[in-house]
Amino acid sequence: MFSAHIVPIPAYGTKRIKIEYHETLPVENLESYFAVPLHPDAYQAQMAAHLSINFELHSPHTLSDYQVMGQTSPLKITERGPHGVKTAFEGDHVLFEEDFAVRYAFDEARTDALEVLAYRNPHPQQLDAADTAAPPSNVIEPGFFEASALIASHANAPTAPSAVSAAPRTLLILFDTSLSM
Repeated sequence: MFSAHIVPIPAYGTKRIKIEYHETLPVENLESYFAVPLHPDAYQAQMAAHLSINFELHSPHTLSDYQVMGQTSPLKITERGPHGVKTAFEGDHVLFEEDFAVRYAFDEARTDALEVLAYRNPHPQQLDAADTAAPPSNVIEPGFFEASALIASHANAPTAPSAVSAAPRTLLILFDTSLSM
């Protein structure tokens, strides 16, 4: 949850607000949901003189379904692929009657996959010219890795034997952080 206070706004004046927001969304039963509350819980209905929404969904896993849940801000799909969707909405005098929300699902045929992203900056930070101390020789620029697994629950699959669907899984994943390979 976040809030913003935009002050001062002169009488009968306007302020332009631009918000960029990134979030990793949880997935349950190969579906996920994203919402931004726009409808006020209290007071009177509110309106934006001009509203522009650009929504991008990126996933390393294959998407099978994408839906906009509301009717107030009908997003127009500008780009659609197996791993992402770009949508946009622009309107004048938009009443905040409902929240902005989308629902999407993943392709079950492409589950049981692990996607890994590894990165190390090839150009570590340059030393400050005013720094007279010698740089430590054993400091290595840290990198990062991100692993994303999409594992299907085969309990609902009609072709899965009951013994297989009830069996728990154990995953063992080893990462070599030396980047020597």
